[in-house]
Amino acid sequence: SSLIFCNVTFSQWVQTPGPEGGSVRAIAYSDSSIYIGCINFGGIYKSTDSGNNWVNISQSLSISNNDVRAIIKRNNIIYAGTF
Repeated sequence: SSLIFCNVTFSQWVQTPGPEGGSVRAIAYSDSSIYIGCINFGGIYKSTDSGNNWVNISQSLSISNNDVRAIIKRNNIIYAGTF
């Protein structure tokens, strides 16, 4: 005898108080911080509380283009690939 279970599940998206004004194109996680790279009025944002609050850290970095397409953090240095 065999027993088969079938469950249908659907994804549920929940709006978070994330940064507004740009589309997220890159995500990096390091040392319990989340970094996102955005395009269209974007830049680089950082969250230290699981995404509840975000701070634009682009001004403190030496990037000339806020159209961020890739991001990585290694050895306390943030590398960003821009368009």
